[in-house]
Amino acid sequence: MQTKESLQQFVNEMEYNDWTFKLGFSGDVPYMQIKFLALDNMNPEDTKLYLQSCRKWMLSYFMTDDEIVSTAWKAVEAAVIHEAREQFKWKGQPIYRPHVDPQVLFELSKRNEVQKREEVVT
Repeated sequence: MQTKESLQQFVNEMEYNDWTFKLGFSGDVPYMQIKFLALDNMNPEDTKLYLQSCRKWMLSYFMTDDEIVSTAWKAVEAAVIHEAREQFKWKGQPIYRPHVDPQVLFELSKRNEVQKREEVVT
């Protein structure tokens, strides 16, 4: 079984680029969160670095060592993909940006505008 101290030790031992891994608590529930400095991807003319706070990844005192490390890896993977979605552009627009209002996505989805290729039967 994990303790606050053992979870903290795991978090202290995590490394990825110059990112920081933090252990926090929501009440008694532990979580891990990645923080790092980066440009504002939505305002490319702004050259200031901002503190980026990734989503919180809930932990448990019943996690195995492997589950803790795997959760940290998943957190990194999700953050990298998040950044890529903001930075990939088509026609100058980040069309896969992650910060889209779900109500807007819902309305777009209702239009059911999809592209399909014609299947050629040979």
